[in-house]
Amino acid sequence: MTIEDQIKEALASPAIEVPSAGPVLAELRRRGAAQAHAPRRMVRPLLVAAAVTAIAAGGIAVVTTGDGGGGSAPAVRFASAQQVLDTAADRIHVAGDTPVPDGKYRYLDTRQWDTPSCGPSCGLPDGQLISFRREIRTQTWQPSDIDGEWSRKVEVTGQRQWLFGTEEEARSRGFDPTALDKAVTGEWQAAGGRFPKGVYGYDGLLDEWSSPSKERLAQLPRDPEMLYQLLRPEADPKATTAGAEVLQRASRLLSTGAVPADLREALYRALIKTPDLKVTDQVANLDGRKGVALGVPTYKARWEIIVDPDTGEFIGERQVQTESQAGFPAGTVIASSSVRVSVVDERGAVPAGN
Repeated sequence: MTIEDQIKEALASPAIEVPSAGPVLAELRRRGAAQAHAPRRMVRPLLVAAAVTAIAAGGIAVVTTGDGGGGSAPAVRFASAQQVLDTAADRIHVAGDTPVPDGKYRYLDTRQWDTPSCGPSCGLPDGQLISFRREIRTQTWQPSDIDGEWSRKVEVTGQRQWLFGTEEEARSRGFDPTALDKAVTGEWQAAGGRFPKGVYGYDGLLDEWSSPSKERLAQLPRDPEMLYQLLRPEADPKATTAGAEVLQRASRLLSTGAVPADLREALYRALIKTPDLKVTDQVANLDGRKGVALGVPTYKARWEIIVDPDTGEFIGERQVQTESQAGFPAGTVIASSSVRVSVVDERGAVPAGN
């Protein structure tokens, strides 16, 4: 099946619905017969992200500063995802929060890798690709009041790894990497982090999770079962993408750096309920940080989150091919990302060493 066929198949599949913002308990009560009357946002299955030319949203990884960016391999081999998440949740319970003082800003320095590709649309035979991985840096400044104005700056670092073909071949077929880079770069401001559609690193379809309001964070339940009911897809919780959707929503929320400790603890305990969640790598290395990878299957791929159970830190995400697809062999990391979180004195300031 060509890339174009995969995209058509994905776009033709039923959309997954995400409940609209509002009091969480009210959302739960409205489910069932009253669901049809609630406002909805439509989210396509993750297969779209794996098949299209660039996995723009990617996964977001959070790495807190303060230990020199190092990190050691977990000292214990964990037998189950539940053991990893329970241990991490216990660490969070003890550590608590690191708040952002009034007048200062939370600074997120995100390094994302995506995979732009071109096949038959570039005149290549079916099964052939021109493809490369590129690094994109996204800097975000959040005020201490997260409902205030956020600023975001996106740039391409120039770090590029060619997977299939060369830059010369790409340009000869009208596939200009520079033009693709320009399409994602820019600077934006938006209240509460609700950036315009198309801003790199912001998935407007998941804005309730990637840019939650202060009220939303307060209303999300701390009961793991209730929280899991909000995280799971409503359309078909038994679908092959269901577990990946749960991880995606939870990680979008964690990636903001604004989630209070009691909610982070509840999120880990809620994720224990994710179907087919397994330990996939005891020592996963993501941009120099080491933790345990927990993964769920999706279409010919595996969506993973990486957690350091020793500290409770959510380190990151990866999307890994589990079967050969569109020219990518099994084991290929399609997308990954990491972000360092610091506190700075003013908007636009960058910590030393970043």
